[in-house]
Amino acid sequence: HDIHFMMEFGEKMRESIENETFYEFREKVKKTYEKPASEG
Repeated sequence: HDIHFMMEFGEKMRESIENETFYEFREKVKKTYEKPASEG
């Protein structure tokens, strides 16, 4: 079941990367994780 989840996650990742460049996606993720640290 873990493998199935990873495959599903991979599909969602691919869809996201198709809708926006990987760079934009990575920047969005970085902001999400770095925001609390920079504000605190």
